[in-house]
Amino acid sequence: MKYYNLLKLLLLISLCVSCAVDDDDDDNNNSSEAPASNTQDDFSITASTNENGIALVNFSIAPGVNKFSIVARPSRSSSSIRFTELRDSDGTDYIQSGSNSLSLADNFGTFAKTATIPSRSNDPAADNNRSYSASIQAIDQNNSTLAGETITVRIAGRADSDLESGGLNLNIFFVGEAGGSEETQTAVRNSFDTVRSTFSNAGIGALRINEFNIDGPINIPSPLDGSSIYSSASGMAPNPSVNIFIGGSIGGTGAGGGVLGFAADIPGNPFPSERSVTAVSIFESAGPDGVFSEQDTRLLGETIAHEAGHFMGLFHPIDFAGNNVQFNDPLDDTASCSSINECLNNSDLIRNFMYPNPVLDQSGNFVSQNVITSNQRSVLNRYFAVD
Repeated sequence: MKYYNLLKLLLLISLCVSCAVDDDDDDNNNSSEAPASNTQDDFSITASTNENGIALVNFSIAPGVNKFSIVARPSRSSSSIRFTELRDSDGTDYIQSGSNSLSLADNFGTFAKTATIPSRSNDPAADNNRSYSASIQAIDQNNSTLAGETITVRIAGRADSDLESGGLNLNIFFVGEAGGSEETQTAVRNSFDTVRSTFSNAGIGALRINEFNIDGPINIPSPLDGSSIYSSASGMAPNPSVNIFIGGSIGGTGAGGGVLGFAADIPGNPFPSERSVTAVSIFESAGPDGVFSEQDTRLLGETIAHEAGHFMGLFHPIDFAGNNVQFNDPLDDTASCSSINECLNNSDLIRNFMYPNPVLDQSGNFVSQNVITSNQRSVLNRYFAVD
Protein backbone atom coordinates (compact mmCIF):
# COMPACT_ATOMS: atom_id res chain seq x y z
CA MET A 1 0.00 0.00 0.00
CA LYS A 2 1.14 3.53 -0.71
CA TYR A 3 -0.55 6.31 1.18
CA TYR A 4 -0.60 9.97 2.18
CA ASN A 5 -1.22 9.44 5.92
CA LEU A 6 2.16 10.81 7.06
CA LEU A 7 2.56 13.65 4.57
CA LYS A 8 1.72 16.55 6.89
CA LEU A 9 3.99 15.16 9.59
CA LEU A 10 6.73 14.47 7.06
CA LEU A 11 6.55 18.03 5.75
CA LEU A 12 6.96 19.43 9.26
CA ILE A 13 9.93 17.18 9.94
CA SER A 14 11.51 17.96 6.59
CA LEU A 15 11.88 21.60 7.63
CA CYS A 16 14.05 20.48 10.56
CA VAL A 17 16.57 18.22 8.84
CA SER A 18 19.67 19.45 7.08
CA CYS A 19 19.32 17.36 3.91
CA ALA A 20 16.51 17.33 1.36
CA VAL A 21 14.14 14.59 2.40
CA ASP A 22 14.51 12.92 0.64
CA ASP A 23 -8.21 -1.41 -25.84
CA ASP A 24 -10.83 -2.92 -25.70
CA ASP A 25 -14.53 -2.97 -24.72
CA ASP A 26 -15.84 -4.49 -21.52
CA ASP A 27 -17.02 -7.77 -23.01
CA ASN A 28 -15.14 -10.44 -21.12
CA ASN A 29 -15.35 -13.96 -19.78
CA ASN A 30 -15.54 -15.21 -16.21
CA SER A 31 -12.61 -17.59 -16.34
CA SER A 32 -10.49 -17.61 -13.20
CA GLU A 33 -8.15 -20.28 -14.50
CA ALA A 34 -7.16 -19.18 -17.99
CA PRO A 35 -4.19 -21.09 -19.40
CA ALA A 36 -0.77 -19.62 -18.86
CA SER A 37 1.00 -18.18 -21.86
CA ASN A 38 4.59 -19.20 -22.66
CA THR A 39 4.68 -21.76 -19.89
CA GLN A 40 6.53 -25.01 -20.26
CA ASP A 41 4.76 -26.86 -17.45
CA ASP A 42 1.25 -26.24 -16.08
CA PHE A 43 -0.70 -28.74 -13.98
CA SER A 44 -2.98 -28.95 -10.94
CA ILE A 45 -3.14 -31.19 -7.87
CA THR A 46 -6.21 -31.58 -5.67
CA ALA A 47 -5.96 -32.48 -1.98
CA SER A 48 -8.30 -32.48 1.01
CA THR A 49 -7.53 -31.00 4.41
CA ASN A 50 -7.08 -33.39 7.34
CA GLU A 51 -8.56 -33.06 10.84
CA ASN A 52 -6.11 -30.20 11.50
CA GLY A 53 -7.25 -28.32 8.43
CA ILE A 54 -4.01 -29.08 6.55
CA ALA A 55 -3.75 -30.28 2.95
CA LEU A 56 -0.42 -31.77 1.81
CA VAL A 57 0.85 -31.88 -1.76
CA ASN A 58 4.08 -33.25 -3.22
CA PHE A 59 5.22 -32.67 -6.78
CA SER A 60 8.08 -32.43 -9.24
CA ILE A 61 8.51 -30.18 -12.26
CA ALA A 62 9.44 -30.79 -15.88
CA PRO A 63 13.03 -30.73 -17.17
CA GLY A 64 14.14 -27.25 -18.22
CA VAL A 65 11.83 -25.37 -15.85
CA ASN A 66 13.79 -23.04 -13.56
CA LYS A 67 10.99 -20.96 -11.98
CA PHE A 68 7.38 -21.65 -11.12
CA SER A 69 4.30 -20.20 -9.52
CA ILE A 70 2.26 -22.20 -7.03
CA VAL A 71 -1.31 -21.00 -6.46
CA ALA A 72 -3.62 -22.65 -3.90
CA ARG A 73 -7.41 -22.18 -4.07
CA PRO A 74 -10.06 -23.47 -1.65
CA SER A 75 -13.28 -25.01 -2.96
CA ARG A 76 -15.42 -22.51 -1.03
CA SER A 77 -15.06 -18.76 -1.48
CA SER A 78 -15.85 -18.27 2.21
CA SER A 79 -12.76 -20.24 3.26
CA SER A 80 -9.42 -18.62 4.02
CA ILE A 81 -6.14 -20.40 3.34
CA ARG A 82 -2.42 -19.97 3.79
CA PHE A 83 0.79 -21.86 3.11
CA THR A 84 2.22 -23.22 6.36
CA GLU A 85 5.20 -24.80 4.63
CA LEU A 86 6.83 -24.78 1.20
CA ARG A 87 10.13 -26.63 0.81
CA ASP A 88 12.23 -28.55 -1.64
CA SER A 89 13.86 -31.93 -1.01
CA ASP A 90 17.19 -30.20 -0.20
CA GLY A 91 15.52 -28.42 2.71
CA THR A 92 15.23 -24.91 1.26
CA ASP A 93 12.44 -23.05 3.04
CA TYR A 94 10.60 -20.70 0.65
CA ILE A 95 8.26 -19.27 3.30
CA GLN A 96 10.57 -18.30 6.17
CA SER A 97 14.17 -17.11 6.47
CA GLY A 98 15.00 -17.36 10.14
CA SER A 99 12.29 -15.33 11.87
CA ASN A 100 11.43 -13.36 8.72
CA SER A 101 8.50 -14.11 6.47
CA LEU A 102 9.59 -13.96 2.85
CA SER A 103 6.11 -13.19 1.56
CA LEU A 104 2.49 -13.07 2.71
CA ALA A 105 1.95 -16.64 1.50
CA ASP A 106 1.86 -17.65 5.16
CA ASN A 107 -0.94 -15.15 5.98
CA PHE A 108 -4.57 -16.20 5.64
CA GLY A 109 -6.45 -14.89 2.63
CA THR A 110 -9.55 -15.69 0.61
CA PHE A 111 -9.84 -17.02 -2.95
CA ALA A 112 -6.15 -17.83 -3.55
CA LYS A 113 -2.67 -17.68 -2.04
CA THR A 114 0.45 -17.57 -4.15
CA ALA A 115 4.18 -18.23 -3.88
CA THR A 116 6.98 -18.01 -6.42
CA ILE A 117 9.99 -20.34 -6.52
CA PRO A 118 12.69 -19.05 -6.51
CA SER A 119 11.87 -15.66 -5.01
CA ARG A 120 15.27 -14.38 -3.80
CA SER A 121 18.76 -14.16 -5.27
CA ASN A 122 20.04 -16.80 -2.86
CA ASP A 123 17.23 -19.27 -3.62
CA PRO A 124 18.30 -22.13 -5.89
CA ALA A 125 16.70 -22.06 -9.31
CA ALA A 126 13.91 -24.61 -9.62
CA ASP A 127 14.83 -27.87 -11.33
CA ASN A 128 13.52 -31.39 -11.79
CA ASN A 129 16.33 -32.94 -9.73
CA ARG A 130 14.53 -31.90 -6.56
CA SER A 131 11.01 -32.60 -5.40
CA TYR A 132 8.79 -30.05 -3.70
CA SER A 133 6.22 -30.18 -0.92
CA ALA A 134 3.61 -27.72 0.28
CA SER A 135 1.16 -27.69 3.15
CA ILE A 136 -1.91 -25.46 3.03
CA GLN A 137 -4.16 -24.68 5.98
CA ALA A 138 -7.85 -23.81 5.66
CA ILE A 139 -10.11 -22.02 8.16
CA ASP A 140 -13.75 -20.94 8.07
CA GLN A 141 -15.28 -17.52 8.73
CA ASN A 142 -15.08 -18.16 12.48
CA ASN A 143 -11.34 -18.91 12.24
CA SER A 144 -11.94 -22.58 12.98
CA THR A 145 -9.88 -25.16 11.10
CA LEU A 146 -11.67 -26.83 8.21
CA ALA A 147 -11.40 -30.59 7.80
CA GLY A 148 -12.39 -32.03 4.44
CA GLU A 149 -11.93 -28.77 2.50
CA THR A 150 -10.81 -29.38 -1.08
CA ILE A 151 -7.71 -27.41 -2.06
CA THR A 152 -6.65 -27.12 -5.70
CA VAL A 153 -2.98 -26.31 -6.19
CA ARG A 154 -1.88 -25.05 -9.59
CA ILE A 155 1.81 -25.28 -10.48
CA ALA A 156 2.91 -23.38 -13.58
CA GLY A 157 6.55 -23.46 -14.61
CA ARG A 158 8.64 -21.76 -17.24
CA ALA A 159 12.20 -21.72 -18.53
CA ASP A 160 13.62 -18.24 -17.95
CA SER A 161 17.00 -17.72 -19.60
CA ASP A 162 17.85 -14.75 -17.35
CA LEU A 163 16.61 -14.51 -13.77
CA GLU A 164 17.92 -10.94 -13.44
CA SER A 165 16.08 -9.29 -16.34
CA GLY A 166 13.10 -9.78 -18.60
CA GLY A 167 9.74 -8.50 -19.77
CA LEU A 168 6.33 -8.19 -18.15
CA ASN A 169 2.66 -7.89 -19.13
CA LEU A 170 1.20 -4.91 -17.25
CA ASN A 171 -2.56 -4.79 -17.79
CA ILE A 172 -4.23 -1.42 -17.11
CA PHE A 173 -7.99 -1.48 -16.47
CA PHE A 174 -9.83 1.85 -16.50
CA VAL A 175 -12.87 1.24 -14.27
CA GLY A 176 -16.21 2.99 -14.78
CA GLU A 177 -16.73 6.71 -15.28
CA ALA A 178 -13.85 7.81 -13.05
CA GLY A 179 -11.32 5.50 -14.67
CA GLY A 180 -12.72 5.95 -18.16
CA SER A 181 -12.68 9.73 -18.30
CA GLU A 182 -10.42 11.42 -20.82
CA GLU A 183 -8.61 13.28 -18.03
CA THR A 184 -7.87 10.05 -16.15
CA GLN A 185 -6.66 8.16 -19.18
CA THR A 186 -4.44 11.02 -20.30
CA ALA A 187 -2.85 11.26 -16.85
CA VAL A 188 -2.30 7.51 -16.62
CA ARG A 189 -0.75 7.32 -20.09
CA ASN A 190 1.48 10.29 -19.30
CA SER A 191 2.65 8.40 -16.19
CA PHE A 192 3.86 5.43 -18.23
CA ASP A 193 7.26 7.04 -18.82
CA THR A 194 7.84 6.95 -15.06
CA VAL A 195 6.57 3.36 -14.82
CA ARG A 196 8.84 2.23 -17.65
CA SER A 197 11.93 4.02 -16.36
CA THR A 198 11.39 2.62 -12.84
CA PHE A 199 11.09 -0.95 -14.07
CA SER A 200 14.04 -0.49 -16.41
CA ASN A 201 16.07 0.13 -13.24
CA ALA A 202 15.16 -3.45 -12.31
CA GLY A 203 16.17 -4.87 -15.69
CA ILE A 204 12.56 -5.20 -16.86
CA GLY A 205 13.00 -3.35 -20.11
CA ALA A 206 10.18 -4.94 -22.08
CA LEU A 207 7.11 -3.61 -20.29
CA ARG A 208 4.11 -4.63 -22.38
CA ILE A 209 1.29 -2.30 -21.34
CA ASN A 210 -2.21 -3.43 -22.34
CA GLU A 211 -5.23 -1.14 -21.77
CA PHE A 212 -8.89 -2.05 -21.18
CA ASN A 213 -12.04 -0.10 -20.37
CA ILE A 214 -14.43 -1.93 -18.04
CA ASP A 215 -17.65 -1.16 -16.19
CA GLY A 216 -17.47 -0.69 -12.44
CA PRO A 217 -18.26 1.63 -9.51
CA ILE A 218 -16.41 4.83 -8.63
CA ASN A 219 -15.41 3.24 -5.31
CA ILE A 220 -13.75 0.07 -6.61
CA PRO A 221 -13.77 -3.05 -4.39
CA SER A 222 -11.01 -3.69 -1.88
CA PRO A 223 -8.31 -5.92 -3.39
CA LEU A 224 -8.22 -7.81 -0.08
CA ASP A 225 -11.91 -8.67 -0.33
CA GLY A 226 -11.67 -9.61 -3.99
CA SER A 227 -14.41 -9.26 -6.57
CA SER A 228 -15.86 -10.88 -9.68
CA ILE A 229 -15.00 -7.56 -11.39
CA TYR A 230 -11.35 -8.49 -11.06
CA SER A 231 -11.66 -12.13 -12.10
CA SER A 232 -13.74 -11.40 -15.19
CA ALA A 233 -11.61 -8.46 -16.32
CA SER A 234 -8.27 -10.18 -15.78
CA GLY A 235 -9.66 -13.20 -17.62
CA MET A 236 -9.86 -11.25 -20.88
CA ALA A 237 -6.32 -9.88 -20.69
CA PRO A 238 -2.88 -11.38 -21.40
CA ASN A 239 -1.60 -13.55 -18.58
CA PRO A 240 0.49 -14.27 -16.58
CA SER A 241 0.58 -10.61 -15.70
CA VAL A 242 0.27 -7.84 -13.15
CA ASN A 243 -3.15 -6.15 -13.28
CA ILE A 244 -3.62 -2.48 -12.34
CA PHE A 245 -7.21 -1.30 -11.83
CA ILE A 246 -7.66 2.48 -11.98
CA GLY A 247 -10.77 3.77 -10.19
CA GLY A 248 -11.99 6.84 -8.35
CA SER A 249 -11.22 5.54 -4.86
CA ILE A 250 -10.49 2.20 -3.20
CA GLY A 251 -13.02 0.62 -0.85
CA GLY A 252 -12.35 -1.22 2.38
CA THR A 253 -8.70 -0.24 2.86
CA GLY A 254 -9.20 0.71 6.49
CA ALA A 255 -6.59 3.46 6.29
CA GLY A 256 -8.85 6.43 6.88
CA GLY A 257 -8.45 7.93 3.43
CA GLY A 258 -5.38 9.06 1.62
CA VAL A 259 -4.70 5.65 0.05
CA LEU A 260 -2.97 6.02 -3.31
CA GLY A 261 -2.83 2.32 -4.13
CA PHE A 262 -3.35 -1.14 -2.70
CA ALA A 263 -2.10 -4.60 -3.78
CA ALA A 264 -4.12 -7.73 -3.05
CA ASP A 265 -1.18 -9.84 -1.91
CA ILE A 266 2.62 -10.20 -1.70
CA PRO A 267 3.10 -11.89 -4.11
CA GLY A 268 -0.18 -11.89 -6.01
CA ASN A 269 -1.72 -14.47 -8.30
CA PRO A 270 -0.30 -13.98 -11.84
CA PHE A 271 -3.39 -15.68 -13.34
CA PRO A 272 -6.99 -14.40 -13.43
CA SER A 273 -8.79 -14.56 -10.09
CA GLU A 274 -10.93 -12.46 -7.77
CA ARG A 275 -7.78 -11.04 -6.14
CA SER A 276 -5.45 -10.73 -9.14
CA VAL A 277 -5.47 -7.00 -8.65
CA THR A 278 -3.60 -3.92 -7.60
CA ALA A 279 -5.87 -0.89 -7.26
CA VAL A 280 -4.94 2.77 -7.76
CA SER A 281 -7.10 5.73 -6.70
CA ILE A 282 -7.25 8.44 -9.34
CA PHE A 283 -8.88 10.88 -6.89
CA GLU A 284 -6.05 10.61 -4.35
CA SER A 285 -3.41 10.69 -7.08
CA ALA A 286 -4.76 13.96 -8.50
CA GLY A 287 -4.38 15.70 -5.13
CA PRO A 288 -6.70 18.21 -3.46
CA ASP A 289 -7.22 20.33 -6.59
CA GLY A 290 -8.21 17.34 -8.74
CA VAL A 291 -5.86 18.44 -11.51
CA PHE A 292 -2.82 16.44 -12.56
CA SER A 293 0.30 18.55 -12.43
CA GLU A 294 3.58 17.26 -13.82
CA GLN A 295 4.54 16.21 -10.29
CA ASP A 296 1.18 14.49 -9.69
CA THR A 297 1.66 12.54 -12.92
CA ARG A 298 5.11 11.38 -11.86
CA LEU A 299 3.71 10.38 -8.47
CA LEU A 300 0.97 8.39 -10.22
CA GLY A 301 3.60 6.49 -12.21
CA GLU A 302 5.59 5.82 -9.04
CA THR A 303 2.41 4.53 -7.35
CA ILE A 304 1.69 2.13 -10.21
CA ALA A 305 5.27 0.82 -10.07
CA HIS A 306 5.14 0.60 -6.26
CA GLU A 307 1.92 -1.42 -6.16
CA ALA A 308 3.15 -3.68 -8.95
CA GLY A 309 6.28 -4.21 -6.83
CA HIS A 310 4.14 -5.47 -3.95
CA PHE A 311 2.25 -7.81 -6.28
CA MET A 312 5.55 -9.19 -7.55
CA GLY A 313 6.76 -10.00 -4.03
CA LEU A 314 8.25 -6.90 -2.39
CA PHE A 315 7.48 -5.45 1.04
CA HIS A 316 8.09 -1.86 2.10
CA PRO A 317 11.71 -1.57 3.29
CA ILE A 318 10.29 -0.23 6.57
CA ASP A 319 6.85 0.31 8.05
CA PHE A 320 5.94 2.73 10.81
CA ALA A 321 4.01 2.45 14.07
CA GLY A 322 3.59 6.05 15.09
CA ASN A 323 6.99 7.74 14.91
CA ASN A 324 8.94 4.50 15.15
CA VAL A 325 9.78 1.77 12.67
CA GLN A 326 7.87 -1.42 13.41
CA PHE A 327 8.94 -3.62 10.50
CA ASN A 328 11.92 -4.15 8.19
CA ASP A 329 11.74 -6.19 5.00
CA PRO A 330 13.71 -9.47 4.76
CA LEU A 331 16.21 -8.15 2.16
CA ASP A 332 19.80 -7.47 3.21
CA ASP A 333 20.48 -4.49 0.96
CA THR A 334 17.50 -2.23 1.65
CA ALA A 335 18.34 0.57 4.08
CA SER A 336 16.75 0.59 7.51
CA CYS A 337 16.16 3.11 10.29
CA SER A 338 14.45 3.26 13.67
CA SER A 339 12.48 6.53 13.66
CA ILE A 340 10.90 8.93 11.18
CA ASN A 341 13.70 11.49 11.70
CA GLU A 342 16.34 8.89 10.98
CA CYS A 343 14.44 7.59 7.95
CA LEU A 344 14.07 11.07 6.44
CA ASN A 345 17.82 11.61 6.66
CA ASN A 346 18.50 8.46 4.64
CA SER A 347 18.39 9.51 1.00
CA ASP A 348 18.74 5.95 -0.34
CA LEU A 349 15.79 4.83 1.76
CA ILE A 350 13.29 7.59 1.00
CA ARG A 351 14.11 7.41 -2.72
CA ASN A 352 13.47 3.69 -2.87
CA PHE A 353 10.44 2.88 -5.02
CA MET A 354 9.00 0.70 -2.22
CA TYR A 355 9.20 3.37 0.51
CA PRO A 356 5.72 3.36 2.12
CA ASN A 357 4.69 6.92 1.24
CA PRO A 358 5.69 9.95 -0.82
CA VAL A 359 8.17 12.31 0.87
CA LEU A 360 8.28 16.10 0.59
CA ASP A 361 11.56 17.97 0.48
CA GLN A 362 12.23 21.37 2.06
CA SER A 363 10.72 23.11 -0.96
CA GLY A 364 7.46 21.18 -0.72
CA ASN A 365 8.17 19.00 -3.74
CA PHE A 366 8.01 15.21 -3.78
CA VAL A 367 11.37 13.48 -4.05
CA SER A 368 11.70 10.95 -6.87
CA GLN A 369 11.22 7.37 -5.68
CA ASN A 370 12.76 5.12 -8.32
CA VAL A 371 15.76 3.49 -6.59
CA ILE A 372 15.75 -0.33 -6.77
CA THR A 373 18.34 -2.39 -4.90
CA SER A 374 20.04 -5.48 -6.27
CA ASN A 375 18.01 -7.82 -4.05
CA GLN A 376 14.75 -6.08 -4.94
CA ARG A 377 15.66 -6.53 -8.60
CA SER A 378 16.16 -10.25 -7.98
CA VAL A 379 12.72 -10.61 -6.38
CA LEU A 380 11.00 -8.75 -9.22
CA ASN A 381 12.65 -10.81 -11.95
CA ARG A 382 11.91 -14.10 -10.22
CA TYR A 383 8.21 -13.31 -10.15
CA PHE A 384 6.52 -15.81 -12.43
CA ALA A 385 5.00 -13.27 -14.83
CA VAL A 386 8.44 -11.91 -15.78
CA ASP A 387 9.78 -13.74 -18.85
